[in-house]
Amino acid sequence: MRQRWGATLLLLLWVMFMFGAGMGAGQAQDSADDLPTLMDIIRDRPSLSRLEALVDALDMAALLENPAYSWTIFAPNNEGLGALLCLFGTDDMGDFLDQITPAAARRILLAHIVPGRLTWDELLSADLNSAAPYPLLTLLPGYSLTLQQARVNDSFDILRPNVAASNGVLHGIDGVIDPLPPALAAVAEVEQALAALPPAGPATLHEVLAATGQHTIFLTMAEAAGVLPLPAAGGPYTVFAPTDAAALSTLAAMGTSAEDLLANPDALREIVSYHIIPGVALYAPALPAAAHTGTLLVDRPLYLTQTPAGPRVNDIRVSGAGQGYIQGVVYPLNGLLLPPVPQG
Repeated sequence: MRQRWGATLLLLLWVMFMFGAGMGAGQAQDSADDLPTLMDIIRDRPSLSRLEALVDALDMAALLENPAYSWTIFAPNNEGLGALLCLFGTDDMGDFLDQITPAAARRILLAHIVPGRLTWDELLSADLNSAAPYPLLTLLPGYSLTLQQARVNDSFDILRPNVAASNGVLHGIDGVIDPLPPALAAVAEVEQALAALPPAGPATLHEVLAATGQHTIFLTMAEAAGVLPLPAAGGPYTVFAPTDAAALSTLAAMGTSAEDLLANPDALREIVSYHIIPGVALYAPALPAAAHTGTLLVDRPLYLTQTPAGPRVNDIRVSGAGQGYIQGVVYPLNGLLLPPVPQG
């Protein structure tokens, strides 16, 4: 294992040397206004022509051109997509799309897109500091890809890292991320498995919270406070959403009710804003490392820690896995966060 990891590090150094000057640190320092969009980069690279055809056929180019959002895309090259097409007995993207529904193809594409901008340095640091495969929530609801030893899902190498865009960053990979159970060769089986996945399309925060059925109080509070929908300009966002049971328990301990709180718009807005971290999508292994981190409530940061039982926010337990949505990531929380009284 040590020899294999050593070889992997040598490969990483070679990749960084080969592509760092044109696509790495120097490019990451450019003004966002001077950079192309993710879709511009895909269109400009012949090695991504099949990915371009897939995005265009699914009418998803606008998602990768929109300056209001920030994405990290793991972009399969032509060879990688060709291996998928081969399973369907073709080398033509049009023939492939004729064999499966647009929704099924859209699920595959969304499994390659992670909310927020994760640079090569950030990915490498998280990878090296994580004992287990590092999970990254994607725009496909309920699906995470993993990063370990610079490989995606323990299957594909990151060949062209850190291609900076005005609305995110692109990392080229040599295969197609498969959101399915073990690979299926028969077209009918693939279609059936894809149909069993959650609905295709990047979900909004409202849709994610509503779908759980366990965050109705927080969702009602956020909408009544005017905090939702979150502004595109401040994203991505990390949101800690108390479950209904946790919110009721906290309110009861305060001697109040959800109805009383809804009648106090100023207090409501402060409490909801204190649950939202702007400008970053924090993934589970990175939560403890964030320590003090700012919220939408100015000058009232959250304190994140790691315990043997898992991460905690202001000593309140994060009670489940995160869920990706179009503007970032949301975590269930075992309590309602109450902002500290400002000093002075």
